[in-house]
Amino acid sequence: HGVIYTLQTGQGLVMTKESRERFFRHFLDAGLTEKQIYEVMVSDVTIENDPRIRTDVEKLAYYESAVLVEDIQKELGGYFKVEGASYGSDTVNNGEVTCSGETKATGMARYLSYAGEVRENTIGVGDGPNDLEMLSFTGFAVAMGNAKPQIKTIADYITSDVDQDGLYKAFQYLKLYE
Repeated sequence: HGVIYTLQTGQGLVMTKESRERFFRHFLDAGLTEKQIYEVMVSDVTIENDPRIRTDVEKLAYYESAVLVEDIQKELGGYFKVEGASYGSDTVNNGEVTCSGETKATGMARYLSYAGEVRENTIGVGDGPNDLEMLSFTGFAVAMGNAKPQIKTIADYITSDVDQDGLYKAFQYLKLYE
């Protein structure tokens, strides 16, 4: 569909050169500075001419799709799960693709099993559709102020918007940071 996309792997993000250039333009047009874009990416980007050869992809994020999330889901079938983006107001043309059955909650459960911890001792913070299962799973759910309504309804606490120090304020509320 000619969308801008990034592949998320355990080693960082993978993009084609064209997708990287369009990715930057997308976020510059959304009002971010180049510095903020680098801060958001939190990892190095590997430029891959043919990303189809990658076998270590955990998630695909896409932007500026002319095809709606539900239509992409129909095209991909049940093996994959397609969800709208968790940022901004455009959750119908921006989103992510993961394997069905793999969520932030299943990742947390695996880690807790490994660490010998229990879910009652966990805190989840989220704002979008891809956080729903995780927040339902955690012992204490925090919704960002800019979260989608469905996220706020399951939250134990709603903090400020992400760009108004919401995470910091949530940590203060939970006495995790002074």
